[in-house]
Amino acid sequence: MFSPEAIQMIQESLAVEQLNKLDPVTQALQPVVFAPQEYKAHNLEQYLEARLRARGTFTTAVIPAFVTYVNEEAVNNAGEKLARCFVDDENLSAVAVFNFAHPEHEQGHCDNRATIRLKRTAVYQVLCDMSGSRIAQQGAAEFIEDYANYITAYDEAGAEMKLSRVVSTLRKLKIEAKRDSEHTVENFNQSRSLMESIEAKGDALPHTLSFSCEPYAGLGDYSISLRLSVIAGEAPVFVFRIIKPEELHQEFAEHFTQILTDGVDKQWCDVFMGSFSA
Repeated sequence: MFSPEAIQMIQESLAVEQLNKLDPVTQALQPVVFAPQEYKAHNLEQYLEARLRARGTFTTAVIPAFVTYVNEEAVNNAGEKLARCFVDDENLSAVAVFNFAHPEHEQGHCDNRATIRLKRTAVYQVLCDMSGSRIAQQGAAEFIEDYANYITAYDEAGAEMKLSRVVSTLRKLKIEAKRDSEHTVENFNQSRSLMESIEAKGDALPHTLSFSCEPYAGLGDYSISLRLSVIAGEAPVFVFRIIKPEELHQEFAEHFTQILTDGVDKQWCDVFMGSFSA
């Protein structure tokens, strides 16, 4: 008489034998066997010399590398447009899905991809960190000195100013106290209270600055406008602020989208605005 364990093993063996009688064509496309471990399917692809289909993710922050990879990988033997590229302009990123479509089915596995997400250049990152922050007198002068190759200063009339004179003025800026009943805030004059105000006195303080740099690799140079403000007190504090940063980001997004739209080969890959997940 068989024990319960032996009976279970016999039942499992008979079931596995039947499950593994797959059609030869099916086995060639996807080698799978059933083993008596809760009757789970086990994929044997890992034991073959190569994968049965391409999959994986290529990641980069370089636009030319992304475009080149997409155009090469999107080409397929089926001669059909199977790839899709989705551009997320808000986040300056994109994902290309090469097996989005399938020549014989409604959709592929969507697991063969290329992604790109732009990174700020080092100099633009410095500018973004600086924007809106309060900086001491010495720090403001050193910022203009260190990035003089990127900066052009303008007075209120729009005339260009010498940076050497601007730096000298920042270093020698004097603070005077005076009595005043007005409560006003200006670029170089901020009231302390209704009874006492502080004025920043100095020559050649710029009204605006133009900071020319490449914000993201592949987008080219942009002239970014900065407003310089002084917060007067016992010691002056300076604030450099990017003018209309939202509009600036929109310019970056439109430029990024246009580069990808022009660069991706439409014969093999369609481009869509938006994000994709599967």
